[in-house]
Amino acid sequence: MERTVPNIIGKIQDRNEETALQIRSMPDFVVQNSVNGKLDYLEVKYRKNGQFNFSNLLKDYPYHNAIFVIVSKTNIYAISYKELMELNHGEALCKLENYKHFTLNTALIEKYKGYAQAFFSGVE
Repeated sequence: MERTVPNIIGKIQDRNEETALQIRSMPDFVVQNSVNGKLDYLEVKYRKNGQFNFSNLLKDYPYHNAIFVIVSKTNIYAISYKELMELNHGEALCKLENYKHFTLNTALIEKYKGYAQAFFSGVE
């Protein structure tokens, strides 16, 4: 969300007061299910090792209907806030193409996996 107001990102990046933390914790996108019209927040997290768990979130994370998409070096995963809370670990990470909340084109997912692999090839 901080990317929607580009002038502010440089001013809040290293600030730890409540408003700056809230802005930085806002979800990246709002997505709508094309079948039923349901709206969800979507957070994209880049993790070379593909690991993501509840401890990666700010305390009192307010977006309980958020879905997290974790982009790793080898795959793209998804997990809802509720699933993350229940397990408190990344064991429930589901490959994006199998995630029940989305109906996505698997060929496009494969294409984005290629982008992720190229991105992570320069990350140690």
